[in-house]
Amino acid sequence: MQVSESLNSAEIALAKGEYRQCLALLNKLDKVNNLTLEIEGKVKLLMITAYMGQGDEKEAIALCQNLLSHSDISIRQNAKHLLSILTAPTLIRPDNWSVKVPNLKLEPITKTSQGRKKIIKKKDVQLPPTGPTQPLKAGFTLLVIGILLGITIILSGCVRYTTEIKLMGPDKLTMNVNVDSNSNKLIPWQYQFQNSLNTTIPKINILTTEDGKQVFNTPSLSSIEANALLKQTIDSALEVTGIKVEPPDMNLNQTNFLIGYKQLFKLKVDLRDLPQIPGLKLSLVVKPAPSKLGIKAFPQPAITKSSSVNWELKEGLLNELELKYWRWSKLGLGVASVILALTLVIVLQNLKVKMGYGFPELPP
Repeated sequence: MQVSESLNSAEIALAKGEYRQCLALLNKLDKVNNLTLEIEGKVKLLMITAYMGQGDEKEAIALCQNLLSHSDISIRQNAKHLLSILTAPTLIRPDNWSVKVPNLKLEPITKTSQGRKKIIKKKDVQLPPTGPTQPLKAGFTLLVIGILLGITIILSGCVRYTTEIKLMGPDKLTMNVNVDSNSNKLIPWQYQFQNSLNTTIPKINILTTEDGKQVFNTPSLSSIEANALLKQTIDSALEVTGIKVEPPDMNLNQTNFLIGYKQLFKLKVDLRDLPQIPGLKLSLVVKPAPSKLGIKAFPQPAITKSSSVNWELKEGLLNELELKYWRWSKLGLGVASVILALTLVIVLQNLKVKMGYGFPELPP
């Protein structure tokens, strides 16, 4: 049986509550030598869950402590979470927190005046009919869905999402995405966002730190490739929350001259369908920065810091940015310098001839 099939069988047994069968399969997998670090960590996490289901907390705690030094950050985070659950103290519920209901099946007994016991019979109380059970109305279902969606949006919005674009040259740029969690810990939305990008954009490079920071790097791209990549990243970021907005539009137009070229960078991000999410901050950084006369931004102004343009995006509005650049061409400047030098030499030579200093001649 292959490793993937054994792992799937163990997960099925765990879902059915067959913990012994699950542990038997996982122990066989644990003895295989050629397992990858990711599969090995997943096997350990499944073993911890099975031990917890059996009530064997000591084995589960020991495995959790071993996984705290695992090289995969997601495995370490899951092990830390499970260890906090296993080592949590047992809380004692005070007596005044609950109401004790007497046993109604016991029939009270009283004594008569002659000392004989008399059984008091309970009267049968006829309760009014309640009718058939009514299904939940559509309004209640929509209310519950709205509350759950709101909680998901709030938890997913506690991040700062920054897109950094660096213009490298003629129709060449790089794009990086930085996601910082406000809680200094990776939240579930970040894990889901990372998995979505790994599936849709395999060539992207992802760096993750334990303090809630994620960096997504891309190689050098053309403006068309960067525009498509920008749309994919934003679609992946919003797919987790269930929110849909208009895709962004980025253009980099270029006009070539002999000694240089002019670039026009335009970005349009339509966030009119994005609701106000507490803790969510969206920003854009463009490098290098053009002259102040070549910057137009709406509705938030773009701020120039050292060699970059920082721009905060506004939720619920249409955000537009326009940057104008002029870049000198080294090759064009070299060709122009050679042409200018040759022209100057020809002009000086003509002046010399006109002044009587002609070309040297042989004596007659």
